[in-house]
Amino acid sequence: NARPFPVKKFGVERAKREAYAWYEELRDAGRLKTKKHIPSPQPGVFYDARMQDWVCFFWRDNRPLSRCFSANKFGFDGAQKLAVAKQNDPVNGVLPLRKGKPLLKPFRKA
Repeated sequence: NARPFPVKKFGVERAKREAYAWYEELRDAGRLKTKKHIPSPQPGVFYDARMQDWVCFFWRDNRPLSRCFSANKFGFDGAQKLAVAKQNDPVNGVLPLRKGKPLLKPFRKA
């Protein structure tokens, strides 16, 4: 159910009219689907359907931060659990951020 309406080809107003006419055709044919609602497990954690990941908002050092966990990489439920765990423990979370790298760069001699 996707169709382009390029502004270069139609112009702004005609593109809007064409898109609305196509929407009416889909509605009359019964091809419109309702958007799937995915409930949020807790405030500040939600599923981003466009990027297909779970997003969590949290505060660290008086600054708001967000992290995204891919449903493709971790699985739908796994990404949700990681997002909830990260929001509950914003300092450590569940996954290491640096993947074995040291916290500080070694001192370089001049």
